[in-house]
Amino acid sequence: MSAAAWFLTRVAGLRLATEMLLTNRRLSAAEAKAAGIVTEVIAESELAAAANKLARRIAAGPPGAFGSVKRLLRASATNTLGEQLEAEAAEIARNASLPDGREGVAAFLEKRRPRFGPESSRSPTGWSTRDPDFRRSERLPGSGMATKH
Repeated sequence: MSAAAWFLTRVAGLRLATEMLLTNRRLSAAEAKAAGIVTEVIAESELAAAANKLARRIAAGPPGAFGSVKRLLRASATNTLGEQLEAEAAEIARNASLPDGREGVAAFLEKRRPRFGPESSRSPTGWSTRDPDFRRSERLPGSGMATKH
């Protein structure tokens, strides 16, 4: 099983997914981009350079905030609007207490580029979410913190 109907409906919408799956229609790269299936179309000869540029851009960002974004995106599929707003407020508060959160605010106020560091993924308790002993199931509900064995 490929779950094509499940994924395609969520990415491209019911109408396009129905057409594609019932008619075996293939999209051009431009159509896939317009439908939101891909975010960028790049010539094969430029692919490695574009991938490296994107990787550097992401690596220069705040890992703690990026983790929050990923959690919020995953939760948004099943959250109500109220639950999502509450989750976003909690993530904003959590990130504000981290070094990169403070750096982001300072950079904004000083009208400069932020300089995010390796400590940004540490919670207020000092445990790193990148730590191999960090277990998602041991997170303290609603706190954004985790326990470590």
